[in-house]
Amino acid sequence: MSRARSLGRGGWSQNRYRRNVHGAVLQRSREIENVLRDLSREKGIIFEAVNVKGFGGYVWSEFTVYAKRGEIPIHSMASNNAQVIVKSVERDQIRYAPLKQKKLRRRFIIVGIDPGTTVGIAVLSLDGDLLYLKSFRGIAPDKVVKLITEYGKPAVIASDVTPMPVSVEKIRRSFNAVSASPGIEVSAEEKIALGKTFGYSNDHEGDALTAALLTYRSYKNIFIRIEKKAPVDSDLELLKLYVIQGDSIEAAIEKIREPGTLVNTRVQEIPENPGERVVDESILKMREIIQRQRERIQNLQIYLEELKKKLVMKDKKTSRLESKLNGFKKEAYSEVRKSKEIKTRDEIIESLKKELSHKNKTVKELRRRSNKLRKIQKMEICGVGTL
Repeated sequence: MSRARSLGRGGWSQNRYRRNVHGAVLQRSREIENVLRDLSREKGIIFEAVNVKGFGGYVWSEFTVYAKRGEIPIHSMASNNAQVIVKSVERDQIRYAPLKQKKLRRRFIIVGIDPGTTVGIAVLSLDGDLLYLKSFRGIAPDKVVKLITEYGKPAVIASDVTPMPVSVEKIRRSFNAVSASPGIEVSAEEKIALGKTFGYSNDHEGDALTAALLTYRSYKNIFIRIEKKAPVDSDLELLKLYVIQGDSIEAAIEKIREPGTLVNTRVQEIPENPGERVVDESILKMREIIQRQRERIQNLQIYLEELKKKLVMKDKKTSRLESKLNGFKKEAYSEVRKSKEIKTRDEIIESLKKELSHKNKTVKELRRRSNKLRKIQKMEICGVGTL
């Protein structure tokens, strides 16, 4: 799997062009890897992958598949930016296979589950590798069991809360696995730090991953001691399973040395008397009730958060409307104020006009009298008397 084009010297858009080509190789590589993973789960086909990272994706990817060519539904092809080349590898000599194949045992795994309306599932190998991480809304317990079975047999079923929820306990019982929980409340910062290496999409996946990783961390030192003390070519997974189930390392080694030893996948249980069974059943019922109440509280909390968000949106909308209304009020008040000022000014102008008209009449009358007096004075000067 490689590029179908040479990147060349390029120009202004060289980085974008390189990112598109490497992104196409990355996308095609993931498609092929998903097909091979499905074949690995269904038919037990083993494959190895080597990826060379580039700017925005992969420069090239190489998959080595240990199977017959006809069993792999992948063919050579080429697209605009990526090409796939499928070749058969010839051995240097003939290899003889045994007439009877040994039945491969399913690997043992550590499973973390976050229950609720949305169920988070994380699957780790006993070496701490992440095999699966996803969340499902409204998934049934039997489907959870079926999904987990595709990746192996759980040695431990873990939850990130104490005590273990009833729904997780039922799944644990279906596998007869060992239960595990942190025993203390895990902070959000610690969850983020634990899941940072693997990455997760939501809080449910984060909680499930936290439960699985904390469980693996609690067994990690013991697993290292097992690997140091185990005889050469011994079944390390089986040794780890025995130790998880409560055996010492020495006792586990003795078990695998015994001829015809079968894998004991059941946890030893102490016989119960009827009274204890009734008490346990009542405790389980109470736990189921508590779990239902917790789920109901969780749903109500989610609903409450949604209502709070809606309330915040309504408050913002109300604030915007109030702001607009205040603007309209200011404009209206300004208009009213203007109209009042105009009316007052018009009244003053009208009053001044009347006063001016009255003064004009007075001036006219005074002029008439002044003219009359002047005429009388002229007549007196000229000696004209009046009769």
